[in-house]
Amino acid sequence: MLDGTVGLYERTRRWSRGETGVISVGVQGSIPPGRISAILESYSLAQPGISFTYRDNAKKELFQALEQEEIDLAIMTLPLPGSMVATVPLWSDRVVAIMSAEHPIAQVGTASWAELHDGIFLIGKDDTGEELLALLMRKMRQAGFVPVTRQEAVRSLRVVALAANGSGIALLPDAWLGFLPAAIRERIAVVEVIDGDGFSHFAYGAAWHRERCPPAARTVIRFLEQQATAF
Repeated sequence: MLDGTVGLYERTRRWSRGETGVISVGVQGSIPPGRISAILESYSLAQPGISFTYRDNAKKELFQALEQEEIDLAIMTLPLPGSMVATVPLWSDRVVAIMSAEHPIAQVGTASWAELHDGIFLIGKDDTGEELLALLMRKMRQAGFVPVTRQEAVRSLRVVALAANGSGIALLPDAWLGFLPAAIRERIAVVEVIDGDGFSHFAYGAAWHRERCPPAARTVIRFLEQQATAF
C-alpha cells in the first residue's frame, strides 16, 4: 500500500513539473532503422509517463521543425548551423567506398582519397547523397583533386547496386552495410577510406531548441548524454 502511494506521489510530482508526456522525435533518413527507437523505447519502459512519436525527414526539414517547435528532439548528422539549436554528439559511422569486386582497388582493403581520385563517384538522390557529396568534395580538394561525380536518380542505398555492376564507386556509412541483400554483398568490395591517421566518419547527435525545450525532453537529453559512449 505504501509503495503504491509513493509511486503515485512520484508520478504526480513529475507530471506537475512537466517531466512526463509524449515527446516528438525527428529522425534523419540517413540513420539506420531501429537504432534510435531501441534506445528511446527502453527509456520509456524505465520511465513510466514518457512515450515517443517519430517522424522521418530530411535534415533541412528537421532543423526547421526544431526552430518552429514542431518537434521536441531530433537525431541527425552533425554539425548544425546557427545558435538556436543545441546539440550533443552520440556516435559516428565510418564512411566506406563500395565498388565492384573486379575493381582494381577491390583487393586492397584500404585506400586514401588520393588513390580513389580517378574513379567515378555515384551520388544518391537523398539526404545521405548530399552529405556524402559534400564530404567527398572536401576530402578530395584537401588531397589536391577534383572528383568526377555522377548524380543518380535513386537513393544512396540503391546506388550500391550500380557500383556492383561496375558503374563507379559508391560511398556509404558502414552501418548501412548490414541492410544490403546477400546477392549484392557477394558482388561488391568494401574499401576503408584512409583520412590522415584515421578514417572518414559521419557524426550523429541529438539536437533540440536551446531556449524552448520541454522539461520531459530535457530528461531524455540527459539520458542520451549519459548513454553517448555506449552507442
